[in-house]
Amino acid sequence: MKELTKREKKITANNNRTERLWYENGLIMLSIRDDGLYKEKYKTFEEYLSQRWDISRQRGYHLTVSAEFMQTALKLTDKNVNKNGKFVYISKDNLPKNEGQIRPLIDKLDNNGERFHVWSKVVESGEKPSQRLVEEKIAEFRKSGVSVQDIDYTEISKDDITKAMHSSSSKVLFASGDNDECYTPDYAVKAVIQYLNPKQVIWCPFDRENSQFVIQFRAAGFKVIASHISDGKDFYNYEPKEKWDVMVSNPPFTNKREIFERAISFGKPFALVMTNTWLNDAAPKQIFRGINFQLLMFEERMKFLNQDNSENKITFSSSYFCRDFLPQTIVFDSLKEYGYGQ
Repeated sequence: MKELTKREKKITANNNRTERLWYENGLIMLSIRDDGLYKEKYKTFEEYLSQRWDISRQRGYHLTVSAEFMQTALKLTDKNVNKNGKFVYISKDNLPKNEGQIRPLIDKLDNNGERFHVWSKVVESGEKPSQRLVEEKIAEFRKSGVSVQDIDYTEISKDDITKAMHSSSSKVLFASGDNDECYTPDYAVKAVIQYLNPKQVIWCPFDRENSQFVIQFRAAGFKVIASHISDGKDFYNYEPKEKWDVMVSNPPFTNKREIFERAISFGKPFALVMTNTWLNDAAPKQIFRGINFQLLMFEERMKFLNQDNSENKITFSSSYFCRDFLPQTIVFDSLKEYGYGQ
């Protein structure tokens, strides 16, 4: 088996797990970049991420740099890092739990010394770590005028990649929900109800019983089938035994091509939330050709929620990507009609 194929199979396997092994995937993608394996089919690493994984350049940067950051943190575990008189204590119990908690550190701070310093303040606060809390501590750090010297990234070795390729668990690095899975607000669900037939059975394939899709549709009198990978119902190989008519949900924003190819294969109407930036890629043009592809777009940006109901700082706008669902190809609407901002 070619080395590139072997590493890609591991990435796919990780993506299909309940636990999103973002750290391992980040390391494997870094190894594909550093070993030049992407050059077999693609001119640049950015082109490889876009066409093979539907990952934007910015998303690829966040994923790989966050993996480098976590790698450094793990190798400094249980050590006091002394830089310019500022101490940062790192332990396995207080590492970031997902890439979303690291992202603000990457985007808003200049070096690893500052990032570890701010993360120590997040831990010292005693609050549950979240993007919101990280950003608050970044703002406090900037106002403080404290200067912290850099800490070099720890070099990623072949042994690190081998461990990532054979990992089957990520308990230290994973916490369910916080940013790996974002929740759709009620107003974004209410916006699609008018396009549904009361007699239709709705399948929500990425939703638990507490999802707003399930709650709002049932409140409106619809029969709903909810399924989620955490219950062993993996969208890639599961379909309800009970008859269903239309699919509506907010799928993960990774593996977009595979998700929509699977949705199209059922030959039934669907409305799935997806980032508008994906329309810039080649994949949508290829997979939506020949079907009645439609868009439900909004003037406002959907504000997704974290598990603790805090607002997720997603920086892109989203729409419903649809098939045979709307009365016309593109429908423009305002989320304010359904409770946005209230």
